[in-house]
Amino acid sequence: MLGAPAIILGAPSNTLQAGRTLSLQPVIDELAKEYSGKIACFKLNTDDYPNIATEYGIRSISTVLFFKNGEKKESVVGAVPKSTLSATVEKYVDV
Repeated sequence: MLGAPAIILGAPSNTLQAGRTLSLQPVIDELAKEYSGKIACFKLNTDDYPNIATEYGIRSISTVLFFKNGEKKESVVGAVPKSTLSATVEKYVDV
């Protein structure tokens, strides 16, 4: 999957542990299954990696970053419907 689009859910550890990202986590899990072999999905603890959070502008709880070929293409902040994330994934998945 080298060069495959990637989705990263970024949030601080207390948010990840408290489940405040739970509204997005199941959606991202669904997208990972639907686009299996076409995208990679990751969770980033911004407390553990503040330099990455700063570099990519993760300032809000639940920021979803979209990458293609290692380059950040887009970000979505906050709880959004699955359709929004799906539409964004579709922009970067090679059909």
